[in-house]
Amino acid sequence: MSHASEKWMASLPAHALAYAVATIVVGAVVRLVFPFILPVRIVEGPLVQGADGDQATLIWYTNRHVHCDVRAGDSGAPLQRAEVDGTRHRIRLTGLPRDKDQRYEVLCESRVLHKAALKSVQPAATAFGFIVFGDSGRGSSEQYRLAQRMEELAGSDARVKFLLHTGDLVYGAGQRSDYRDRFFAPYRRLIDRLCFWPSLGNHDVSEPNPAQAYREVFELPENGPAGLTPEENYWFDFGSARIVVADTNLAEAELAARVAPWMASAFAAAPHAIRWRFAVFHHPPYTVGPHVKDESRPGIERVMVPAIQAAGVDIVFCGHDHLYQRTRPLWNGVPTGQEAVSSAPAPAAGERGAEGRGVVYIVSGAGGAKLYEAAPAASRPAYFEKVIDNIHSFTHVAIDGATLHLRQISVNGEILDDVTMSGR
Repeated sequence: MSHASEKWMASLPAHALAYAVATIVVGAVVRLVFPFILPVRIVEGPLVQGADGDQATLIWYTNRHVHCDVRAGDSGAPLQRAEVDGTRHRIRLTGLPRDKDQRYEVLCESRVLHKAALKSVQPAATAFGFIVFGDSGRGSSEQYRLAQRMEELAGSDARVKFLLHTGDLVYGAGQRSDYRDRFFAPYRRLIDRLCFWPSLGNHDVSEPNPAQAYREVFELPENGPAGLTPEENYWFDFGSARIVVADTNLAEAELAARVAPWMASAFAAAPHAIRWRFAVFHHPPYTVGPHVKDESRPGIERVMVPAIQAAGVDIVFCGHDHLYQRTRPLWNGVPTGQEAVSSAPAPAAGERGAEGRGVVYIVSGAGGAKLYEAAPAASRPAYFEKVIDNIHSFTHVAIDGATLHLRQISVNGEILDDVTMSGR
């Protein structure tokens, strides 16, 4: 208590002093006890992470410390106690069916607080799909509307199995306090049933402790490059696809020494059943958006493109520029079949580039932030087959064996791009 407060209380009559003291004591007790008499509720999540075969992790946050349970299956299934750390809850579910969705309930203090159905993880030979988007976390009406459009697609197409984000999850600087309204709220009916795979954008690493909130919220594979922070680079398999997610916020020297070799080895180690290879990172090596002028872009091209080509990657998904764009298949920065002018090595016999395939580069960065204007059509390289910069959108990828069908879908449901590719 301050000296001024002590003088004020000393000047009060006895009954007023007693009232003042009682008010202070009651206020302190209310502040201490009130959180524990509030009805418990889930304020963030559940969030599906690490879906792999017959396992998946659920993460959620409550408004106060409490123990929670999960029931996976029908009403007669046993309860499983979740780990709790403050208000963060986590449980690893095992024995999930591979051929059908798994219903689950989250219970806290014996009350059911959430119900959903986890999407199944299917064998490699089964058709599946996923959604790609990025540069989303503004809390804008467009972000919420686009999330609703994605939810409608996931609800109507059972093949949609996971979400893939190209970075800039939460503007302006990736603060933990902004995750509730700019990530959890807009995607609440997606991330509770579809596994969400993020990547780090420049806005996700710009707070005083870079990516601290990202690492606290998400639980990702720790299979990245040695010597770098775990979970910020990782890979995973789904069905017939291997997806490698890289952090391109790093300096060019770090990318060259650690990330690019790791990416190449991750793809090289893929089993025979892997038919499709996708790379995901925030900064595009090729773009007609304003970030084409970034000082770091040439370094991304110098370091990442040769590794991508050598690994036989089919599609690279990026963000950073707030628009949608798709290139023709490229090798060394030019369409396949044309003479390369880059200093990157030409494909050796037997490499996928030698078969005339090349790599398709997609920027899916129209997820909710203010859109960027692309360079005028007359000044764009001819290898950009599609550029959409006037409406928010997301990418839908559907894979069935050796066929990939890609569509870009606007916030209004319009099909902006529609292309089919053949795999190996």
